Amino acid sequence: MRIAVYAIARDESANVQQWADSCKEADYRILVDTGSIDDTVEKAIAAGITTVKHIFDPWRFDDARNFALALVPDDVDLCISLDLDEVLVDGWRQALEASYNPQATRYRYLYTWSWRDDGTPGLQYGGDKIHTRNDYVWRYPVHEVLICQTDEVQAWSELQIHHRRDQTKSREQYLTLLELAVSEDLDNDRNSHYLGREYMYEQRYEEAAIEFKRHLSLPSAQWRAERAQSMRYLATCEPDRAEFWLQEACNESPDRREPWVDLAFLFMEQQRWQECLTACHTALSLDRKPLEYITEEMAWGSRLDDMAALAASHLHQYERAVEHGELALASEPTNERLQTNLANYRRDLATWGPAQEIVQGSTRWRALPTVRITSVSRPDDLPDGWVLMNPSIASDGKNLRMLVRATNYQLNGSAYTMAEPDQIIRSRIGIVDVSLDAEVTNWQWVNDEQLRADQPRFPVHGVEDARLFMNDRTWQILGAVRDFAESGAIRQVLAQLQDQATSVGSHVPVLVNPWRIPSPLNMDDAAQIYEKNWVARPYSRSAIDVVWSTDPYVQLRVDLLARQVVPIHGRPSWLALHDLRGSTPIFTTPHGSTYVVHQVGPSINESERPHRTYLHQFVTSCGTHVHIGVPWCIEELALEYVAGAAFLDGVMYLSFGRDDRDARIAMCQWGEIKDLLPQTCSEF
Repeated sequence: MRIAVYAIARDESANVQQWADSCKEADYRILVDTGSIDDTVEKAIAAGITTVKHIFDPWRFDDARNFALALVPDDVDLCISLDLDEVLVDGWRQALEASYNPQATRYRYLYTWSWRDDGTPGLQYGGDKIHTRNDYVWRYPVHEVLICQTDEVQAWSELQIHHRRDQTKSREQYLTLLELAVSEDLDNDRNSHYLGREYMYEQRYEEAAIEFKRHLSLPSAQWRAERAQSMRYLATCEPDRAEFWLQEACNESPDRREPWVDLAFLFMEQQRWQECLTACHTALSLDRKPLEYITEEMAWGSRLDDMAALAASHLHQYERAVEHGELALASEPTNERLQTNLANYRRDLATWGPAQEIVQGSTRWRALPTVRITSVSRPDDLPDGWVLMNPSIASDGKNLRMLVRATNYQLNGSAYTMAEPDQIIRSRIGIVDVSLDAEVTNWQWVNDEQLRADQPRFPVHGVEDARLFMNDRTWQILGAVRDFAESGAIRQVLAQLQDQATSVGSHVPVLVNPWRIPSPLNMDDAAQIYEKNWVARPYSRSAIDVVWSTDPYVQLRVDLLARQVVPIHGRPSWLALHDLRGSTPIFTTPHGSTYVVHQVGPSINESERPHRTYLHQFVTSCGTHVHIGVPWCIEELALEYVAGAAFLDGVMYLSFGRDDRDARIAMCQWGEIKDLLPQTCSEF
């Protein structure tokens, strides 16, 4: 068998030697130089290559290749058209001879067109530039192809050719030559597609769109993959109709990944996460990678799993996000962004995964099994635009009482609006009686004048987030105030709740003996520190303990007589974690001293819902340490905030606000929720 390798070249000095070495086993090596100004010719001659110089004017690729082919002797059995930026892989001749078929006129082989950053193959497809000597001619001024002059018979060879593209080579002549090619053969669908693509590369989108649509209208445009690619490119040229064209591309060629990848990317940009994930899964299910030039490496690398992981994360499908994140990183192990993303997915799985449960094959947020949920009705004298929130229920061992915060702002969607034009946030506190079936009666406004600054220095007036608890047979509250400092710093305030007689014989609840507690981090009252959500633990008539931080565990003693705050377990620190913030004072259950903490949950993107959410966990205290249970919500993942809890006669009562505009009470039977509360240590 006689084999010839032929090529055309211009200014390929850097590639001549490796090209010559790769095809040294050929019987003939022929190079036509089309006008080099470097030393391509000299190097080729020195390497033993038959070299001919010829200038083509006007320039056409097909003319140059046909000229080179004409130099191949007639007795050659097979010709290999090998560009100077291509090399034959070692063992090529043996592979070609082993696959030789006297009836075959053309051979296909594995062609690697591009390479990943790590040196592994990128785009690969079946090359087609090995042919018999006398049966073919080259056609078209650019993107030239071999045209068989007889009945073509194809065969496959195990040889490989590697391409190392020179990115510095100019493409400026391609557009003119493509316009010429199309003018010479208006019915050629391939050249029409290429011309539209070249217009798109040049950002001439209107002309590109016209040519792509012409391509789709041609009777010869039957290859579905190429038709789908024109539709994908139309999505770029006509962005207002991008979804239409990408859906058309998926319908045209549903068995190829590329249209689905583009559609998933569009959905990702639009934050349509479920549709993005579905498109990714559809693409990933197509596991046969076609060996065709139109196959794109981006559809077979990390991109699909990367997008699927992101979509799954936004859909709170954390296990799936980790799974796809791992697959994406496996495709690009050194990609720092993918490494960071995977670490975040794993963190979210560890944090939020326990808050989910599988019900009939579907994942949902763990919701408390409630017996009943009631809402607190607005008092008749509540001003328009004011709402109720942050109810704090507590028990004296026999009865239930509850504080309810009323405020002049409310949440609409994800934005707060003020009821009054001066933009001052105002809060008042009401107190109610709660029956054992969670019905609310006897609304009274609490007089909190002693807790308010005489001359407010910050536009937030009144007590926020007040928590009700019983300490030594005295009702007390622990709340937050911020009207004392221009910085808006927040301090906890402790006060007693008393019923005082009025001149008309009635009684009014009043907050008395207030103490604005200094921050354990900085005694300066004006320091911009935000002390909120301390967990009150009754201790004595003159002191209470508070959980300042759950993880790490820090407990303080608040001494009312000495007016001191003393750490008794752990030490307050700027480094203390506040992911688990206190929601309720400590109350007693069959599992011991218990309180509820909250943490900001996964965001939700529904337009009619707030973006911020909370999840809660029960915590049981063993004095020097605590045990933290699994996360849960009451009704659904939302902005629902538990601010009080009590346990009476086998029923747990949890008071919570919903969307910062509704106060509710949930009743739970102990037997239904006890597994959510961790056990205390046996020795405690």
